[in-house]
Amino acid sequence: MKPLVIIGSAPSVFEDLSGIPNLESCDHMVVGLSSTDKYFGRIDYVCNNHPENIPAIREIMMQRHEACGGNYDFKIIGPVPAPGVDIVEPFRPPTGSSAITGALAAIRMGYRKIILAGCPLTGKAPGGNSYEEFRQGWNHHKLELIGLVKSMSGWTRELLGAPTPEWLSDMTDRITVGCCWDGKDYYPPEYINILYHSVLRNTTIPFDFVCYVGPDAERPGRTDAINKNIRIVPVGLPSWWSAMPLFQKNPPGVTTKTILYLDLDIVIIGSLDDIINFPAGQAHMKDEPSHMCRYGRERYMNTSVTLLRNGAGAKVWDAYVKAGMPTWDALRPPSGAVLRMAAQEIINHPQNGIRYELFPEWMVCSYKFQVLKKGIPDDCRVVVFHGQPKPAACLHESFVRENWR
Repeated sequence: MKPLVIIGSAPSVFEDLSGIPNLESCDHMVVGLSSTDKYFGRIDYVCNNHPENIPAIREIMMQRHEACGGNYDFKIIGPVPAPGVDIVEPFRPPTGSSAITGALAAIRMGYRKIILAGCPLTGKAPGGNSYEEFRQGWNHHKLELIGLVKSMSGWTRELLGAPTPEWLSDMTDRITVGCCWDGKDYYPPEYINILYHSVLRNTTIPFDFVCYVGPDAERPGRTDAINKNIRIVPVGLPSWWSAMPLFQKNPPGVTTKTILYLDLDIVIIGSLDDIINFPAGQAHMKDEPSHMCRYGRERYMNTSVTLLRNGAGAKVWDAYVKAGMPTWDALRPPSGAVLRMAAQEIINHPQNGIRYELFPEWMVCSYKFQVLKKGIPDDCRVVVFHGQPKPAACLHESFVRENWR
């Protein structure tokens, strides 16, 4: 997908636009009523928080079209369904002006390189009020924007950084490593940091590290101990359900085509490169090893180690939404709970028609079912501690002491 330039109305807009390389090859969004005459190239989107302005926007765009041949096949983005609104990006307080509505809508549409021009949030808005009053919204949504949105000038540039040539260049070789944490005490924050450092030691492939967190992780100070190189992405889903958005076609906070999802309760003991380069669009750990696999479950998978490419998990997310997006506590499932094994149940159900491959049993193995019964397979890369015990309780094992750090 092309980069998207979001064009505001601040006096810096023309200088900002002149500093963007290959501006014509980007998609373009203008935000607010007063921005519609700031750029005379193609405009793909107009974002405005005030539906009452839509007739005036269409009139200005028509005049622009008649005067200089500007396009008229743009889409209007707004915070509520209204006549003339093509794309609804629901308002989530606090406000951050039309620019943040546009940025959040762009991320949801799949844009992964978004550049703000003329949106410094300094000085006065057209209505005479200070732009500083909108900064609260940007601070509130910062974790959703970092890495995906950059700015050419002002306070937003200080907050989000500038678009460097490296950031704008192709990132097809980079991957995202993801995990999830509900924010409670079943897994202390150290599990997240240990997983990050373990990945860092065991791959030669550049990666971003994202952690999808539930509502309890948004409590004040709860994420303070987490390594600052880890992108924290609040998803509003508790328990193990916080991992579900990684199966979306365009997962929030992810800028790459390849995702390697890892549970927190694993120990990495070898290179992850062969797992990352595994020849499949979607691949998982085998749920039951061959020596104890029950009949009919030979192809059952486990999500503890999951590889996804090019939005391959979209069917999983769609099935979750269709099931009503359950959020019951994984440690205390209610009787008759829907999707008792979460994503795993969706993928293993033949009716859903989800195609995937299984990692070799020697590559990703179970501590309970393989290591304790038969030892660590030769050239194993990941040991999964599903159920009990967890790695912290197995420091008597030399491979845990040496690698879980």
